[in-house]
Amino acid sequence: MRTILDKALDKKKVKELPQEENPYDLLNYMRDQDIQVKHWLDYSLSALKKDKRTRTNLDISSYFQSFRENWENALKRRKVSLSITNNLKDPVQIRSFAIDFDTVFNNLLINSLDSFKRRKDNHTRKVDVSFEEENGTLNIYFADNGAGLSPDYHRSPEEIFLPFETSKVDKKGNKIGTGIGMYLAKTIIDDYNGQIDIQEIHNGFKLRLTIPIRKKHNDG
Repeated sequence: MRTILDKALDKKKVKELPQEENPYDLLNYMRDQDIQVKHWLDYSLSALKKDKRTRTNLDISSYFQSFRENWENALKRRKVSLSITNNLKDPVQIRSFAIDFDTVFNNLLINSLDSFKRRKDNHTRKVDVSFEEENGTLNIYFADNGAGLSPDYHRSPEEIFLPFETSKVDKKGNKIGTGIGMYLAKTIIDDYNGQIDIQEIHNGFKLRLTIPIRKKHNDG
């Protein structure tokens, strides 16, 4: 379609069109939607795997290595670098469902991708994940250099964990997010007797997630 448009349209006149009428912008939007649909199909099929719905001793280092591999192609297309830093001195396992960790970290990464779109300047897009053990607790740090939290939440950042809270909007300003991603993340971490602390909201976004390595909830 782009090749046909290149032959048929006067590019100088196209540049004068508003964004919502620019056919090249519409093509870019369609391409992005196709990529998102494909990624969510891949993710959904992966989530249906039986081993992700069974509580196991989840090796944290292996999990994040797999997490990076699963997102590699999608992030490359968006020109986003994902850094995973393992600061563990010894292997750490958490008795958990892998699908729970997927829900938390996929939601965080998707929010980062949306934040990069809201930051209008030309910058290197980076997401950094690091983890360490401290006094029997697993600390996981998740940070990006996107636009930070929407000003709507600057006074009360913790409101992002409430159900149906969203700052995602379309080009016309209509809210399009479900508002349950961060709520689910917080609920899951709470279920593992852990907590989420917001550490940065202006110069990008940063969270610390803490999870006890020895938990006391029942297997199921």
